[in-house]
Amino acid sequence: MSMDWTTFFTDDEQKTGPTVEADLPILPEGTHTGEIKVAIIQQKEWAKSDTNPNGECLTVKVAVTNYRPIWESIPCHYTGKVAALCRAARIEPPTKTSPQFDEGTLAGQYVTFKSTLAISKKGNEFVKVEQWQPSTAPLPAAVKNAPPRKTPAAKISAATPDDDIPF
Repeated sequence: MSMDWTTFFTDDEQKTGPTVEADLPILPEGTHTGEIKVAIIQQKEWAKSDTNPNGECLTVKVAVTNYRPIWESIPCHYTGKVAALCRAARIEPPTKTSPQFDEGTLAGQYVTFKSTLAISKKGNEFVKVEQWQPSTAPLPAAVKNAPPRKTPAAKISAATPDDDIPF
C-alpha cells in the first residue's frame, strides 16, 4: 500500500533539508571550539609586506556546530600566530630549523579560540579570531621536547657564568 505524503505538509511549514551555511547565525563573541574544515595557502593583497612580498596567508575555515563557519587568514610572516594556530590544533608548527609544513594536516583538527565581532571597511559584520587557545591535549613530542629559546640576555649569561655584574 502506498501513502500520499503531500497531505502531511502545508505551505506554511519550512522545508527541511541540508542547512545552507549562509542561513546559519553568525558566531557570537566568546570562546568556541570548532573543526578546521579547510586549510590552504592564499595570496591576499592586504597581507603584502617586505618580508612577504606575495602576500601569502594561511587561511582556515573553522566550523562550529549550529553557527556559520568562519574564515581566518593569517599572513605567513606572522609566524607566532601561525604557531599558535598549530599548537591549538596539536600540530607541529613550522620553525626555522624545520620549515617544511603541510597546511593540509590542519584539516580535520579541532581548535579552541576566542573570537570577537568586527565590522569590515565595506560595513559587513564578521567574526575575528582574537586568540587561538592552546589545547589541553598533549603536544607532539617534537614540540614538547624542543629546547627552550634563549633571549639575548640569557645567551650572554650562559656565555659568561662567572660574571655577576648586572650591566
